[in-house]
Amino acid sequence: MNTRKNTSKKELFSNNIESGFLEIIKPQVANMFKKLSKMSPDLEKEWKDLFAKNVILYIDGFLDEMSEELEIPYNKDIRIEKLKNYIENIENK
Repeated sequence: MNTRKNTSKKELFSNNIESGFLEIIKPQVANMFKKLSKMSPDLEKEWKDLFAKNVILYIDGFLDEMSEELEIPYNKDIRIEKLKNYIENIENK
């Protein structure tokens, strides 16, 4: 029974919490990138990179804490790479 409970938690964590959290911040990231696009190209890139790094660190910290709460293994490298790709996709839209 315990194994089934853990499997259920893994699915919940990866499918609902992670993707749901990313969808919540998507409008804020897109809005900030839109505001930053009014800067000179050099400043825009620098500020977008800084903003993206801060968002990634914040989300990563949240996901790390959630994995501890739910007792689910956490692969930081994979998560950070997914977050980088996600933010790049927002930027390119």
